[in-house]
Amino acid sequence: MGPCAVNRRIERLLLGEAWKTVMSTPVRSLLGSVGLLISVTAVISVLSLVSTVRFQVADDFDVRKATEVIAHVSPVDTDAPQPVGAADEGILPVQGTTFPAQSAERVRALSGVRHAGVFSDSYGQSLLVSTSILPDSAAPTAPPVMVAGPGLFEAAEVNVHGTEFRTELGSADIAYLGASAAQTLGISEETLSNESRYIFVSGKPLLIAGVVHGSGRLPQLGGAVIVPAETALKHFGPPQDGASMLVTVAPGAAANVAEAMPTAVFPTTPDALRVTPPSETEANRRSVDSLLVNLGIGVAALASVIGAASIAITGTIGVSARTGELGLRRAIGGRPRDLLKQILFESALLGVAAGLIGTILGTAIVLLVSLVQGWVPVVSPLHIIVVPMAAIVVSALAGFIPAWRAGRIQPAAALRN
Repeated sequence: MGPCAVNRRIERLLLGEAWKTVMSTPVRSLLGSVGLLISVTAVISVLSLVSTVRFQVADDFDVRKATEVIAHVSPVDTDAPQPVGAADEGILPVQGTTFPAQSAERVRALSGVRHAGVFSDSYGQSLLVSTSILPDSAAPTAPPVMVAGPGLFEAAEVNVHGTEFRTELGSADIAYLGASAAQTLGISEETLSNESRYIFVSGKPLLIAGVVHGSGRLPQLGGAVIVPAETALKHFGPPQDGASMLVTVAPGAAANVAEAMPTAVFPTTPDALRVTPPSETEANRRSVDSLLVNLGIGVAALASVIGAASIAITGTIGVSARTGELGLRRAIGGRPRDLLKQILFESALLGVAAGLIGTILGTAIVLLVSLVQGWVPVVSPLHIIVVPMAAIVVSALAGFIPAWRAGRIQPAAALRN
């Protein structure tokens, strides 16, 4: 039998010995692998959830990119020189309101436009919101106040439980509550269906006309008190930070509508309107996508370090506890490199177990979260293959420290222990 065959036989014996050691000390093996097990689970679940969320975000962005246009106008100064003929055409903005009257109607007349509505969230939490006229009755975490023009609810694709927002209600002293805002204020829809309730905004009583549910296009509606534009102007003055217009269009019409909107709203001063074109929406999608990828890489790197440290620390403690055993192996003819290989084999076996179990747990977490959220789970086969292999490599590398310590144990140590 040649030297190579002898070495292979020795390595098989050492691997078998490593297997027996791991199986005979389940508690120590569990402690040694739990850190790496958690790390693998975290890596698989985070990377797969990142892929899943990226898919959902990309899908949502693609739909909105094709069917949504948002335009912004900043507050104007009526004392500044205005283009000749602007006032005569009835398009001169009132200071702070930014959008002239009939803006939404003009935009709705454009080809491809389905709905359009003006909104502003510049009031924010500057207006006190309460459910009572009594002093100091404002909610500690009062919801912000938003302004909505006719057509906004249709454009935002919300459901209103109560009185629908109609044009003739534009100047009525009413308000709508987003679903989460109603919960914050302690107002239930069942109560609203049985009796009239008022909300007080900066002391002004406003009848609660309904509760707004769902808005993928304007999520901030869900947490706000929504006041019709004319009502807001009448009681609280114009918003100070400008307003926006949400426009929903037929698929493929976004670019044409974005190009035509400035002239439709401001025929003589189209530059006053800043339209968010589909290209900017795509840039936002790429920014979110990049952020998610970086998050996944960061978590994977941190988990790898934690797993390696766990293996190294537990392995070093285990070698110290087995000084007598390892010293005896040296005394009966074991070579330092044989002890080094055995410890490395033990670490690698722990890596195999942690990699397989962690992959199963991580995948199960992804499936569970996706099921709860109603997402389509995205689990990359590359992750399923690479992450367990990386766990084995990391475990073996982390085992070098305890393996090196084991190889330095002298036979005399067996007598001392």
